[in-house]
Amino acid sequence: MIRHLHLHQEMNYTSIATSMPMNDLVGDFYEAMLLFLEQEEVGTDSIIVCDAYQGDELYTVHPKSGYYHKRNSVDPPLISIIPGEYSFEQLLFTPSNKGEFLPLCMKFISKELQQKSSTLYIRLYKEKRFEIVVQFLLPFKGKEL
Repeated sequence: MIRHLHLHQEMNYTSIATSMPMNDLVGDFYEAMLLFLEQEEVGTDSIIVCDAYQGDELYTVHPKSGYYHKRNSVDPPLISIIPGEYSFEQLLFTPSNKGEFLPLCMKFISKELQQKSSTLYIRLYKEKRFEIVVQFLLPFKGKEL
């Protein structure tokens, strides 16, 4: 279910996820981040920062980079999701691969992208040892970060 989210405080990410692929395929970035989080401690929070575009008949998502923050890290942030209004969706399950993930991502973009392009954040949070929460955040009504 897509919701409207008002983020009250920054979400900070302190490290670059170096295990991201060299291509610009969001499904490959998603799978790489899942593999990365499998090895990380509970409470590790990660994002994939993407550019989302609306063409005449097609929506595209191009990942730019991945970041993470370990629960007890005191390192300064490299990137932050700033407070503000977002279209938000938390998936009911964790897609196990890009084949399951891509249709859900594109459905969110096709419903929520309010302008020709915007930044999309794909958040993956390791909530429990074998549970990763997947969320989409898109600046509301085209508000760019």
